[in-house]
Amino acid sequence: CGDSATGDTSDNTDTGGNPAPDEWYSFTGTGTPEFVTFSLCDGGTSYDSLLRVFDACGGTEIAFNDDSCGVQSEVSFLSDGTSTYYVMIEGFGSNTGVYSLEVTCAQPPANDECTGAIAVSCGESVTGTTINSTIDTDVAGDCGDATITSPGVWYTFTDASGLVSDITLTMCSGNG
Repeated sequence: CGDSATGDTSDNTDTGGNPAPDEWYSFTGTGTPEFVTFSLCDGGTSYDSLLRVFDACGGTEIAFNDDSCGVQSEVSFLSDGTSTYYVMIEGFGSNTGVYSLEVTCAQPPANDECTGAIAVSCGESVTGTTINSTIDTDVAGDCGDATITSPGVWYTFTDASGLVSDITLTMCSGNG
């Protein structure tokens, strides 16, 4: 995370994907899950690029991008924090040339998982974001049994009044 690399695919061989020569990098996480972005968008790439990320050498492609910023490429994926991933830099079609690769990482929010839910109180207003949060495809236990298809964050509310209460949760601030 935070590294950059430059190179040139012009004198490389084609190892797959399309007729363009490619260059490979590996990335191993820092021990905790994080969103990793590989980008060729900094202006140092001289050709129509393409990026692919694989879960193992010769493994399954988990991320792909062509033309994220003009004809340059950028991919983001959730690293489990311990696996090694393999990144292929190649050209669209048979394009080749000089590239500049940047790697950035972002941690998911503290309340990304149900076990990290943030407690809220009656009458409290909270702000947050789902940026860099994960999709909770296997929600279980005390957090429910729903099918979820988009990133989210978790909050808890406990009514300690001992009374029968109507509770309203809203995403509307009333200022719109």
